[in-house]
Amino acid sequence: MIPFPTSVRARFIAARAVSAVLIACTPLPEPPVARAPDGRSEIIVYIVRHAEKSAVNPADPELTPAGYARADSLAVQLRDAGIDWVISSNRKRSLLTAQPLARLRNLDIEIVGLSGPLAAHVDSVAAAVNRRPGSPTLVVGHSNTVPLIIAALGGPKFADLCDHEHSNLFILTLSRTAPVRLLAQRYGAPDPAGDGKCTPMGR
Repeated sequence: MIPFPTSVRARFIAARAVSAVLIACTPLPEPPVARAPDGRSEIIVYIVRHAEKSAVNPADPELTPAGYARADSLAVQLRDAGIDWVISSNRKRSLLTAQPLARLRNLDIEIVGLSGPLAAHVDSVAAAVNRRPGSPTLVVGHSNTVPLIIAALGGPKFADLCDHEHSNLFILTLSRTAPVRLLAQRYGAPDPAGDGKCTPMGR
């Protein structure tokens, strides 16, 4: 092997040392946040609880006839919203609520498992939204996850939904230049009267 001249070898070692210092001093990229990307003033995330569930197979029930009708009404109401990303828990009632819109828009459903800690599920849903910045998104969750998901995306905090509440359509607007905005609307048939022990949203 032909040895490097001493001066060349010294310059080579010095250059590698400088490169190592530059790499070590370069800050790691920050995790993405839920906000509109460059080129868009805002993006919208639609968040709903699953539709009415059946009493059959309580461990992982499907929907009642009223629940299937509500899922269809969600697809009709959001068909022109430009949604190109659908996220759901792995429970049948949530997937069946998301399917009509996903089929109408020819979209796959990203499934986020709900088998571990609730906080981990919520963080995973928020991360899934962040992976597609700029995409109008539908998220289908549960009475105890919908409020947490809204809060994780920068929205206000509020209590779990009442057991009889299924008609809420939460619209979260994420902006680069303004605070997160939350609008609560309704879809499908009105909810039945509750037992008085829980106050529904907006009342």
